[in-house]
Amino acid sequence: MGKIFSDYSKIDLTTDVGRLKFAGAISHFMAAPAVVQKKLMEAGVTAFTNTDDFAAEVRVLIEKFHLGLGEIDNGYEQFFASRDFAGTRAPGFRLRDITSGLSFSKRPEGGRARIYSVSGTEIFIPFNTYGGGLEFDQAWFQDQEWWMIEDTAAEFRSAWFRDKATIFYTLIGAIGSGQNVAYDTTGANQLEKDIITINTAAAALLTTLRTSGYAVTPSTPVRILSPIQLRPRLQRALAAQAITPASAGAFITVEYNVGAVYSLNVLNAGAASTDKWYMAVPGLKNKIGEKMPLTVLTQFNIEAFTTTSVGWGRFAGYLNSEQWRRIATA
Repeated sequence: MGKIFSDYSKIDLTTDVGRLKFAGAISHFMAAPAVVQKKLMEAGVTAFTNTDDFAAEVRVLIEKFHLGLGEIDNGYEQFFASRDFAGTRAPGFRLRDITSGLSFSKRPEGGRARIYSVSGTEIFIPFNTYGGGLEFDQAWFQDQEWWMIEDTAAEFRSAWFRDKATIFYTLIGAIGSGQNVAYDTTGANQLEKDIITINTAAAALLTTLRTSGYAVTPSTPVRILSPIQLRPRLQRALAAQAITPASAGAFITVEYNVGAVYSLNVLNAGAASTDKWYMAVPGLKNKIGEKMPLTVLTQFNIEAFTTTSVGWGRFAGYLNSEQWRRIATA
């Protein structure tokens, strides 16, 4: 059985119906990574590494969709709240910095609740359209070189998710210098310094958000986007148990609800970065709007004797820099 088609002998690109079925199968194949990643995140899987690290039921899910986790990276989605706009007429979505001043007070006997008005600056984020295409040589179908079709489709899919990831990792890496957190050097060794720096960043981030009116607490989940080169350091810091530093009697451990997301695509000002951590409170005003998932349209090119498949998708993203910190590691 092939990864995309259960029966290649039934492929008929000489008719409109046949080309439509071909495009449908390709579109389903293209969407599989997003489906799997969503299910994995719903199951609480946050670090996408080697499939052998996962429980049996998770591996079954991955294998069902013929997905090699090495081909895509959408860990960035864990920092954004997604909204599905498929089927709507909206050209984008709106966000508002809402200010109400709402507070609850004791009602005097016979009194009424005070009604507050809502105000704030509105932001409109339009959907952008992204597209790209590949040609399938018709001779591959005649000669039954199915592996050529499979490899071409896999390349198509990988390119889509790679380029989409680059857009969002670039957005994260573009936060301003006002969100920078310096590396704390007061610890006795690198592990202590890492832990102290993470605690300092988390405390500052949560305090700032609370002051701005966001509903956060000391237990609010915080995540760190880390390049894989810093994975061992971050793993040690998050796993450390009550270290007693040589210079003081206090204990050192990560004091907040911090999780990790690892990527090969961490960027800083558009350039590859291996020495920065990006900390954020997920969701809130970090938004991704999905208007149209990757959709493949196909037609036969009689001049080139090829089947041309063009993939199109529409989405938009908004990053609220107030929810982020860029953490130095030296």
